[in-house]
This record gives sequence, structure tokens and C-alpha cells, in this order.
Amino acid sequence: MYCVECGESLNEGAKFCFKCGCKQPEKEIVVEDIIKPRCTSCDTDLQTGWILCPSCGTKIKDASSAPFPRKKETLIKELHILAGEEKKYYGNEITISSNITCEGSLVFDHCILIYDGDDITNKIILEGDGSITFTYCTIIGDNYNIPSGYSDAYLIEGDGKGVFINNSVFYDCRYFIKAFVHIEIKNCEFLFDGYTCNLFAITSPLNITNKSKMQNCTVENIGNTPDEEPSGCVFEGIMIISSCAFQNIQRCIHGKWYPFQKNELDISTSIFVNCQKSILPDSNLPINITYCRFEECEYIVGSSLAGKLTLKNTQFIECKNQIFDSFTEAEVDKCQVYNHTAVNAYVFQFVNMGDTGSKIISNCLFDGMHFESIFSLVDCTNFGGTPYIVTLKKCTFKHCSSRNEIIKTTDIQGVQISKMYDCTGIDTVNKQGSKAIDTVILWETPAGEKIGADVDGLIAGVPGIDPGDYQIFNEEEDTSVH
Repeated sequence: MYCVECGESLNEGAKFCFKCGCKQPEKEIVVEDIIKPRCTSCDTDLQTGWILCPSCGTKIKDASSAPFPRKKETLIKELHILAGEEKKYYGNEITISSNITCEGSLVFDHCILIYDGDDITNKIILEGDGSITFTYCTIIGDNYNIPSGYSDAYLIEGDGKGVFINNSVFYDCRYFIKAFVHIEIKNCEFLFDGYTCNLFAITSPLNITNKSKMQNCTVENIGNTPDEEPSGCVFEGIMIISSCAFQNIQRCIHGKWYPFQKNELDISTSIFVNCQKSILPDSNLPINITYCRFEECEYIVGSSLAGKLTLKNTQFIECKNQIFDSFTEAEVDKCQVYNHTAVNAYVFQFVNMGDTGSKIISNCLFDGMHFESIFSLVDCTNFGGTPYIVTLKKCTFKHCSSRNEIIKTTDIQGVQISKMYDCTGIDTVNKQGSKAIDTVILWETPAGEKIGADVDGLIAGVPGIDPGDYQIFNEEEDTSVH
């Protein structure tokens, strides 16, 4: 038998847990409430401590090798965790039906957490130095309605010390956290079934730089992507993103900027596939994008106006329309753009508002560019002051086609907006077709760091639980937990 509180293995008939002291129920948890690990290759039942499946020899990952009890628990009583206290749930299937106020530490370990994203009336409120930790959890959004973007209510709200999420799976969740808090997310999987909306809305207190981070996570819409665009970004206020993978997501990341804060949005070694409006920053927010890859994406970086964009060592493959929109200052260096089509937008859109910021594109490869109508590679709109010229330096053009000039040198008023230095291949435009012959994809940085999430090393969620199947099971057979 196992402890109902911490999951420690106990002798048969034990009345108290020797590890945490919790009193055990008179009736032992039944076999159906035990999560048993199974081989991912042949579905054979496994036992604690096994390192290989006896049937097929598949190596067993440590995080999935130990069974533990799972009891259903509906939190119907108000809970107040005082400063300095810790409340821990281990191996529980939890439905939140009352408010939890946390000034201390709230821990969910190997838990299944179910909440109604359509109507959040019961919340976890962070106060003071309150913190929440999720480890090897499966969080399920029990949703039925079409989301509207932002909400007045989130599952976790308030002003606390931090939220830490590790090795967990979020299935079809929405409106999870909106708080003044530091957050760290690592080795997690986020799955959406059709609709996406705001999931994290993080703000750091005034005068404190927001260092909230997200590392080695996958974010994917596994359902049909709806035609209508969601009004809210999935991740808002997560300012450091590295080694992540986004697929079929609209409005992925929203970088937040506030006066008196030195916030920067830093995105590195990440992949975006079939995403629209991947990065939407606030005005004035500096953005750094390095060693990333965008495939089949459209309208990639939104306008930041007075903010500076640094875009380096990044690839764009089979993308469409704008790479970035309306920056007064941008430095693009050592990037490769393959098979890009500009149908109704310029690829790099600069603006001049009387600033002196640099506008430079250097050491880049443009292979397989196609421009329709009046659009070209760069444009610089002048809103006042002395025009500042966009400089293209040591760039290479191959297999490009355009109905007009590929590099727009003057605006409609005849004011010069761009210059080129040591660029090659401009004379071959409309002579080599508009498709790249060889696309060289970067899989890692020169230092050997993988670009994208390390899926092989990602062990997330409650062992043995498929959140999609579990939600269907609950809807059909066990609606009492909702």
C-alpha cells in the first residue's frame, strides 16, 4: 500500500505514514486508483526499479518507472496556506472547487489537475512570499466554449514570490495564470485542441526587471487551426525563451514593457513552424532573436516602434510576407532566408520618427525570394525628421524574382531610404527562377547547442496518463469530478 499524502510505500495495514505522518484511510486505495507504468513500446506492465522492459528490451526512463497512488480529491473547503507553511499534494487527481490563498508554499507533485477554463470561479490566490510548484503534473482544461482571447478570471492570480513548473503537460488549457510574479517553466508540453488563447499573463513588480523564463518546452495545436485569429497571445510576459518549439500556433509570445523596468525579450535556439504573428512586442521593448528557425510562418515579429530589434543567425524557410514590422532601429546579421514570398507586405519594414537608431542588414543570404505587386525587401516609412537610410551590406541574392525592384531605394516622394554595399546577385534577379536549389538547415549552434526543444529528453506529465484520452474518459464515464 501507499501513503495517500506523499505516496511513500508502506507496509500492509499501516495506519500512519512513517515519512510524512499522515493518517491512512481504513480502506486501502483500490487497484484502479494506482497508476502503473507501462512500456511505451509494447504496453507491458512494469515494476518499480526495472531499467529494461522484459518483453521487448526498451529502456525505461527513471521518471516513468515507479507506480504511485492516485486518489480523487475535490477541494471544496477554503484553504489558507500561511507564510512559512507548505501544503503538498502527491499523486492526487484534483478538482478545485474552492479558493486557495497561498502565502507559503503550495506543491503539486505527480498530480492531475482539472479546472474549468470556461468559468473560473475558484482560484489560487498568491500573496506575500507565496509560491506554487508543479512537477510531473498533467493539467487539463475542461473547456467547451470558444475562447474570446482574454478573461477577467484566471486559475492563479495575485502577487507572490514565484511559480515554478517542471516536466508537466498542459492539455487544452486557457487562462491559467495572471499575476505579478516571477515564473520559470522547464521541460513542459503544451497541447491545444483547435483554439488557443491567453494562458500566461505575467507582470513583474515596478522597478524589477522581468526575468521570467521558459526553457525546453513544446507548444502545439493538435486540432484544426480555426480561421479566426485569437485576440490574446498564449504566453504574455515570459521574457526569456530558449530551446522551445512552437507549431500551428497563432500569436505565440507577447513581450511586455513598462517604464522604470529594463525588460528585454530574449528568444534563442527555438523553432516556430506554421505560426502566425509569432512575436508581438509592446512599443519601446528591445527584442533579441538569435539562432532560431521559422518555417512556413507569416507576419513573424510585430511592431515595437521605438524598440530595437537584434536579429542574428536565424533562418526563415518557406515563410510569407513580413519578417518584422515597423521598427525604428534594427540590426539583422548572418541570417538566411529561403523561398520567401511577399504577397501583400514588405519583408523588413522600418520606420523613421526622427531617431538616430541604426538600420542595417548585413551578411545575409536571400535565396528563393519572390515579390508580388509593389512590394520589395525593405521599406522605411518617414514620420518626421531627417530620413535615416537602411544599409544593406555584404548580402547575397540567389534565385530571386520581382515585378519591381527587389531593393527599394527611394520612397514615393523620391527620398532615399536604402543603400547597398558589397552585395552580390542583384544582377541575377528574374534570371534564375524563384526557388532555392539547396536549403541548408542549421540544427545546432557553433557551440553545439541544439536548436529547438530536446524532445528525446522531455519527460513530462503524470506517468501513464494521456491527457487527451483522460479527458474523453472523464466526459463519458466520470463527470462527477468536474
